[in-house]
Amino acid sequence: MNKKLRDAMFFFFVLLFFVATFLLSLYAAGYRLDFGRALKGRFLQKTGTMILASTPKGADIYLDGRQAKSSGSIFGNYATTPAKIKNLLPQEYLVEVKLDGYWPWEKKITIYGGQSTYAENIILFKRCVPTEALASLAESCAINLDGAVKDQGVSQAVEAKIGKYQKLKTEDNSNFFFGDKQQISSYNQKTEEISTILDGKTNQEEYLDYLPKDGRLLVIAKKASRIELRSYDLKNNSVINKINLPGAWNYELSSNQNNLAAAYNPDSHSLFIFESKSLSPFGSVVGDANYWTWLDNEQLLIAGDFEITSYDLKNNNRQLITRISEKITGLTWSKKKKYLIYTTDNSINSIDLYEGSGKITKLLDGKKINQPRLDDKTKTLYFKAENNGTKGWQKIEVQ
Repeated sequence: MNKKLRDAMFFFFVLLFFVATFLLSLYAAGYRLDFGRALKGRFLQKTGTMILASTPKGADIYLDGRQAKSSGSIFGNYATTPAKIKNLLPQEYLVEVKLDGYWPWEKKITIYGGQSTYAENIILFKRCVPTEALASLAESCAINLDGAVKDQGVSQAVEAKIGKYQKLKTEDNSNFFFGDKQQISSYNQKTEEISTILDGKTNQEEYLDYLPKDGRLLVIAKKASRIELRSYDLKNNSVINKINLPGAWNYELSSNQNNLAAAYNPDSHSLFIFESKSLSPFGSVVGDANYWTWLDNEQLLIAGDFEITSYDLKNNNRQLITRISEKITGLTWSKKKKYLIYTTDNSINSIDLYEGSGKITKLLDGKKINQPRLDDKTKTLYFKAENNGTKGWQKIEVQ
């Protein structure tokens, strides 16, 4: 090899070293060569970062169909959740999160230069075969909005003293209320005292429902053609305030964990929301509410025949979450992880309200499915369905 060739090779490798060092420095600083913008005179592009986490963790990550590398490195291992993927060119990516035994999650996520984009609340649902469930376990998962006693041991102890009533309600598992359309009574478990609060025969009225709330008793009473919502002071056994409700033959009372309560008319599928102390209306009457629950203290989750909406009580605003072609037969909500599950006659479906932007995932096919309800840990879903011609309670593990 002659001297000229050796010198040329030396300068070439020196130049290559400086170019590689320059490019690696740019890469470390968060820049990449973007040949797609070369015609616009912009070779260098500030990159962004995507930060992902899922429940459960350890899921594979795909960007536009290609498995992502850890921290954006060229020769690194494949990324699994939780992961921080760096040096991504600013653009929209189809992100897929996959784990064996679980339904895949996907969403289009836009990356911006010099910024981090987060999706840290991804929920993956198990692929499961349903099994039979005990009715007692399924029924104990019903969300207690109406004050009913869910603990069978407590209800049996109280019924041993007062007899069996359909409407046995309590707020503190100390004072219990029971009765029917003709009479409402109370039972103090500590003193074992039984007292009559309202006598329908004497007052010439019927009691459609009642609910202990904040040391008071909310009562819906029907007198002649008028229906009243009343608030009773239990200490003085007197009416604090009352308002008229729209004429209807049936109402059911329920409450959230704050200062709001609801009078639900199952015949017209409408909700009248009010402040539990003052009885002042809170927002407008909400219609088309076949199934509903509280999202938080000021928002409702509502299902009609073919659509699911959220209703902001404070701003009197209703927003569409999804619209489907099959009639909805049930609705439940995981407040801890912010996803909802709804059923149709033939399927169980989930919607991720946090990271999934309302994307629907079908969890199960079946027949005559309804009454979905999650356990306290939101790991087991109970539902009624038909199996071999017999309808009963079934369950699947969703988490």
